[in-house]
Amino acid sequence: MAARSWPAPTAGRTRADFWADLKTFELEFAPGTKKAYSSMGYILLGELVAKVSGRSLQDYVRQNVFVPAGMKDSAYYNRRQWLADKRIAHPYMYQKDGTRVDAVRNLDKGSVYGDAGQGSNSARGWMGTGGGNGFSTAPDLVRFAVALQGGKLTTRPYTELYVNGKISAKPLREDTSGSSLRGETFQAYGPVAATYDNQRIVTHGGGAGGISTSWSVYLDLDWTAVILSNYDLQSIEPIIDLERRLITGA
Repeated sequence: MAARSWPAPTAGRTRADFWADLKTFELEFAPGTKKAYSSMGYILLGELVAKVSGRSLQDYVRQNVFVPAGMKDSAYYNRRQWLADKRIAHPYMYQKDGTRVDAVRNLDKGSVYGDAGQGSNSARGWMGTGGGNGFSTAPDLVRFAVALQGGKLTTRPYTELYVNGKISAKPLREDTSGSSLRGETFQAYGPVAATYDNQRIVTHGGGAGGISTSWSVYLDLDWTAVILSNYDLQSIEPIIDLERRLITGA
């Protein structure tokens, strides 16, 4: 679906707002002809999970991912809990005047980065969806990686389907010298399946106003790397590049 910014209301968005917005989206290209990441696609996937399972997406993920993986500090919180619980980090969005504002306490403010995300504020949603706004910690995301590889979340064949690449993407880095560091990337079912310095990596990251994240599992090295920031960064790539060099010894 076409990428599009949400309107910038002064109050939170409702479920009715979501379905109304959905009706305005159009396909960017014929299915199967190109590849593009779609947050709306994952929101719809979450709605599908809820419909088929007969329970809310948040409850389904808790029972089938968080609990069996031992992710005791991971959850979906509504905005009231987000405001009341000091343990939950708030996104701090960079503004054009050089200041940063608390996204949860300033729903009228929006991100200044990117065409698709400009003006958006992920805190406007009352609770997280399949497209994002779940809450976790670095230790819990390591537990997720361990559970995924240890067969606690699904059987081995489906784990392999999840982590293996399906569609070729651009190289991890441009390098015409023939160096093995160049790496390759392939889109898997959700994460990216990549190679770097002849090592296999399963990785996924995300960014929004006041949010920059990266999660990488180094399948051949028994390492999991997690980067969590409540600042929006113009580029998190230098941090990820340093992580990869330190772990692989490149």
